[in-house]
Amino acid sequence: MCRRAVSRNTRDGKLADLQMVQADIADSWIALESFRLLVLRTAWLIDKHKDYNLVRKDIAAIKVMMPKVYSDIATKAAHLHGALGVSNEMPFMHMVTSSLVMGIADGPRGPQGDARQAGAERLPARQRPLPQLPRAQAARGGPGEVRTSTWPR
Repeated sequence: MCRRAVSRNTRDGKLADLQMVQADIADSWIALESFRLLVLRTAWLIDKHKDYNLVRKDIAAIKVMMPKVYSDIATKAAHLHGALGVSNEMPFMHMVTSSLVMGIADGPRGPQGDARQAGAERLPARQRPLPQLPRAQAARGGPGEVRTSTWPR
């Protein structure tokens, strides 16, 4: 993507100078590095615990994340290359279809629900309402009334 962006000229200059192209490249890099770190962390946990059952949710998260990251980056690369990106000259369409096959071959999304549960378990529980909410203000005797609807005003 980066080589294409700096080598391709448009009427207004290089593709690399366009903000949307820069954003797509940055998003792809962030997604890939995040995925790599998740894989490294999971491998570290496997080595640490020596028990796959304790790391099951992390492995499930990788299985859920892999096809999505692969597809997103390949699709952005194909878009950046234009018509060349969907031709047989470039591997991007094969990558997109491979990511779909990878997601299907890995089985239904149900078993990977462990990954979503793991994420939900790690969220901090809210012990009390946020102070800026009208209900919280009313409960404290603060300004504002509790409205059940915002329509009509």
